[in-house]
Amino acid sequence: MPRKKQQAAAPTNGKKNGSDKKRKAEDLVMLVKKSTIKEFVHDKGLSCSAEVMINLNVEVHRMIRKAMIRAQDNRRTTVQSKDI
Repeated sequence: MPRKKQQAAAPTNGKKNGSDKKRKAEDLVMLVKKSTIKEFVHDKGLSCSAEVMINLNVEVHRMIRKAMIRAQDNRRTTVQSKDI
């Protein structure tokens, strides 16, 4: 199988801007189910932008990372609900 070409990172000139943050957020594995969230929001009579999914996914990643650290700090290998 042919290997996929890796894209070179764009130079940032040492500056961080919103597009870099958004790019990183979009690279995260999607942990939230878009269709379920959209259905939930639409059932309340509202619309849901794509950015909501991205930001919600970032928050879920943050919560899980924080819970993992807490479990490790407590010398456990299992993340439990109390870690969240």
